[in-house]
Amino acid sequence: MNSTEVDAVEEVITEEELEKVSIDDFIKIGPHCYLILIFAEFILLAAAGNMMYMMYAGAAPYSVPCVGKNFTIPDICAPEYSNASLEDCEIQPKYDFKSVNIEFKLFCKNGQLVKSSVSYQMMGVMFGTLLTGQLSDRFGRIKIIHVCMVIVTVISYATTFTTNLFEFTLIRTLLGIFNGGLIGFVRESPRWLVQRGRIEEARVIMNRMLKMDGASEKKKRLMNVMLDFERKKQHSQGGKSYNVLKLFSNRGMSIAISVMCLGRFFTSLINYGLIFNIEKISGSLFVNALITGFLRWTINIIFAILDFKLKIFGRKVVHFGAQFCIAICMFSMAVSYLLGSKLPETLPTKKSKQNQKNALIEQNLQDQPLVLSDKSEKTGH
Repeated sequence: MNSTEVDAVEEVITEEELEKVSIDDFIKIGPHCYLILIFAEFILLAAAGNMMYMMYAGAAPYSVPCVGKNFTIPDICAPEYSNASLEDCEIQPKYDFKSVNIEFKLFCKNGQLVKSSVSYQMMGVMFGTLLTGQLSDRFGRIKIIHVCMVIVTVISYATTFTTNLFEFTLIRTLLGIFNGGLIGFVRESPRWLVQRGRIEEARVIMNRMLKMDGASEKKKRLMNVMLDFERKKQHSQGGKSYNVLKLFSNRGMSIAISVMCLGRFFTSLINYGLIFNIEKISGSLFVNALITGFLRWTINIIFAILDFKLKIFGRKVVHFGAQFCIAICMFSMAVSYLLGSKLPETLPTKKSKQNQKNALIEQNLQDQPLVLSDKSEKTGH
């Protein structure tokens, strides 16, 4: 039964008809829904801000030169300078963003420790998703979101006092668990309130929602009848409690959930793998991040509109199409790697450009003595 059919229901309705009526029948794309969508953007803003932070904070410098009074090592991370003595040399890393690598002086191979830190933080996010999801079902989304928002604020502030990578990783992993937030005056979900037997609270919120959406009096009366019927049904059946294991209670549901989770996992693995190594791409770190965000937002909006407007263009088709394209791209990359193919010259990286500069500098300075200095000028933002 949809919202149009709800308006057409007569005043007298049987229990059999009430069984077919649910909260979804009273929800439509209207002022209340738009308001919730706006608040949802605040959640995404807080969550994405913390998730995308490591795109910048984990960015390695694109070169690490060492400047002396009479000599300059173009890049101490280059293989030809791996055995060079740096006792009297103060490093001048070149970077777009003063990341954790710069702050804690984690250059060259030590930069991999920062990437490992990102992995631990993402493990915290995965654990937090399962934990807070279960807690939200038990205690309500608003309470859990409020708690998470406070903890995220405190932990984000504590991050500024970290003095080494271990402390930074520990604090950021805890932050990942509680990552979330929402404006405080958003009401609890009516569906959750009904499931918990809090019918009167759900009635208040539903009346407020229908009033904002300009619903007819007939629809409001039907909503109240539906809630009264739900109260009687719960009283006769007793309360039910659900958890994550309920998702795997039957074979069909287990297969669907497993496929969806695996798809999301591998897609996220590829997505965040690109994001957290974006400094390797040629061009400005900030411009590349802007392009990435714009493309993601635009594609999400386009697919959301297509899903809403075209019946044939459903979630299953989109999911299969996206996964198929990803599989083709990954297969092409694997074949290219196994065959020893190289990137075309039209796609130079920052590292390749810097290596060309290093070769020129080395050629001009090869007859000069190796003298290393203590002072340097850092470049970057």
